[in-house]
Amino acid sequence: MVLSGDHFSGIHYRLLSSIPDFEFITAMSEMIGRINEVKTDLFMETVEDTCWHIDSMTVIESGCIGEFQQRYGFTKYKTISETALCLIWYFKQLTKGVNCNWDRSTNRLKKEEIESAISILSSKMRNELVNADFLAPFLKQEIHRLAHPLSGKPL
Repeated sequence: MVLSGDHFSGIHYRLLSSIPDFEFITAMSEMIGRINEVKTDLFMETVEDTCWHIDSMTVIESGCIGEFQQRYGFTKYKTISETALCLIWYFKQLTKGVNCNWDRSTNRLKKEEIESAISILSSKMRNELVNADFLAPFLKQEIHRLAHPLSGKPL
């Protein structure tokens, strides 16, 4: 697992180094370091509560995309993409059943905690999309559909 992680990190850093924007490279490198710190904290410490886990997964799932959005002027999309990517991660965990039966002693979420995170993030996503005046209605619906694959409920 470590070797494959090193391999893919090397690929990503090689791609990153080919970009002629040094400030962006620096910001992305720092974010990758932060993501790795958050992953370590997440897997080494006991999950304290659902909101703490959501915050951690938001950094892991959307940190690099958020840096891109920040750097290149897409900040108005940042909260929507953070919420959507995190929500998609929780839906995947629920549908795959990964970690759902493990308890806190193994630092994994229970099915009820995943469902709680989905509920929190779904509510947040609905509010963000309702307030996103810069998005066309059809795009709001599509983002909602992509971020809520199991709900089947319109916005």
